[in-house]
Amino acid sequence: MNRTIASISTIVAAVSPTLVAFPSVAATLVNVEFVLSADVSGSISSEEFDLQRQGYVNAFRDAELIDLIAGLDRGIAVTMQYWSSSAFSPLTWHHITDAASANAFADAIAATERPGRGGTNIAAGLTSATNLLLGNEFEGDRKVIDLSADERNSCYRTCRVTMARDAAVAAGITINGLPITRSSSSSLDDYFQAYVIGGEGAFTEVASEFGDFDRAVKAKLTREIPSNPRDSVSVPEPSSTLGLLVFGCLGGRSFFKRKGNLNSQAKQRA
Repeated sequence: MNRTIASISTIVAAVSPTLVAFPSVAATLVNVEFVLSADVSGSISSEEFDLQRQGYVNAFRDAELIDLIAGLDRGIAVTMQYWSSSAFSPLTWHHITDAASANAFADAIAATERPGRGGTNIAAGLTSATNLLLGNEFEGDRKVIDLSADERNSCYRTCRVTMARDAAVAAGITINGLPITRSSSSSLDDYFQAYVIGGEGAFTEVASEFGDFDRAVKAKLTREIPSNPRDSVSVPEPSSTLGLLVFGCLGGRSFFKRKGNLNSQAKQRA
């Protein structure tokens, strides 16, 4: 028991300085909140960065994906970040409900520039994406981080990655992965499965090379966006002591946003 408490305390102490607690605010209800989290570390060439960025642009201009989003009753909230040794968030949040808003987001992605190169710090990408999901003005039935990378974490120890993953999952976030495998990194999907992805229904969609990224992005987003809006409803309940402690250190913002929305809806029905 003492060993378990010590382990929990270590994780909370390691994660809490970088995860930000936010005050409760009125939130716009959506079916899913997404952070698209893309690796721009030094292992990725300029051509490969362009292929990665264009893959996201093409996805949000795709007629089938747009129809899927338009079929939702509240749409999706989405933003994009780039990360290497640290994370960069060049875009604001976008509420996508139709073709016009989807194309506007695609245009915004197309206009972004590569922020720089550095090491592969997956933990920084996950922590920053978690902060983005807990600090926006939306409340989704599900919160999802989509993280792509072409190699394993090269900054600090792997335990930093699992700590960032566990903190996100404890806050009710699902992390899905898009490993870009090469002949030299055939085990990258196994690494993602073991250390990166987590949460309800977590999965990986493998891109066999950067030329396959366009297909993989569309396939992953299609799988993540519910064809039936009711399928997106999932109220996370941190059931473990670890979940409660980490959720508490994040300020419980997501819970209070949801509680405030439910109270407002109850008053409207009264």
